Amino acid sequence: MDVMTEYQQIQEGAGLFDASARGKIEIVGPDSASFLHNLCTNDVCNLPAGAGCEIFLTNAKAKVVAFGSLYHLPSQDQSDTFWLDLDPGAGENAIQHLSKFLISEQVEIVDRTTELSQFYLVGPKSRPIAAKVLGAKLKDLADWGCCMILGPGALTCQVRFHRRLAIDCFEIIFPAAGAATLQSQLMESGAVPAGSESWETLRVEAGFPVYGIDIDENVLAPEVGRPAISYAKGCYLGQETIVRIRDLGHVNRMLRGLKLSGGNVLVRGAKIFRDGKEMGQVTSSVKSPRIGVIALAYLHRSCQEPGTRLEVAVGIDRVDAEVSSLPFGQSVNI
Repeated sequence: MDVMTEYQQIQEGAGLFDASARGKIEIVGPDSASFLHNLCTNDVCNLPAGAGCEIFLTNAKAKVVAFGSLYHLPSQDQSDTFWLDLDPGAGENAIQHLSKFLISEQVEIVDRTTELSQFYLVGPKSRPIAAKVLGAKLKDLADWGCCMILGPGALTCQVRFHRRLAIDCFEIIFPAAGAATLQSQLMESGAVPAGSESWETLRVEAGFPVYGIDIDENVLAPEVGRPAISYAKGCYLGQETIVRIRDLGHVNRMLRGLKLSGGNVLVRGAKIFRDGKEMGQVTSSVKSPRIGVIALAYLHRSCQEPGTRLEVAVGIDRVDAEVSSLPFGQSVNI
């Protein structure tokens, strides 16, 4: 199946992505909420069971050590159980960072990445398909909701729902031994297998960054522009710098969208100019079937307003670009 057809079927139905390479870190114990609260940028202590949120782990200077999602799972015992979902390859870095600050707290940190499979069921028909295969309970799962249910073979299945891709998305975490059966049942119910190119298109369209590509240890958490920072919580690692940035009113650069007039995808690191002066660089770029060539880029604060005209260096040439709001579907065409 060509990418255009695959993309269209996702927009109209439901695509099934194998995301098993994502980091899956279980954090459990009576002190897990307070422990994570002191190290995450978001409010963990007030995160109810059955809910999730985006988080940054930062160092003392508010540079990003990890970016991902944290879910507070309903538990059958009295111990709080959290799951940290991370981009592929980022799990070890997060575990090392958390373990460095684990002293006397009753917390256990376990890497579950290799023992569990993970699927993304994405599209407007994902909810009825998920409910058909995994149970009617999923019909009512709210944004950022998570639950534990019995899947095929009576194996315990973790399900999450969100719209970070600007479209319905169910994340299904399942024992690797039963993954083939689950995948088969989802496809028989209408899900279309989808690949990495379609996934990359969806996430760039939504302005959703990836650690190691759009974010690294040189990026300040506020520069990413994600709803992953609570300014109402107590002290945590990196808070002093983040609050100082808030009080200043801005950071010098921010992750923004670009729409290109040309037909070629930009390379990572391509430099962006305005009136001959360098203003930023590209981190990700795709050719969207419905929008055209788009990119994520860090831009100087003087040129972040949607509609601002810029140029991107492509070899010895310059390509016209326009700053876009995110998700890209909300912006005007060049």
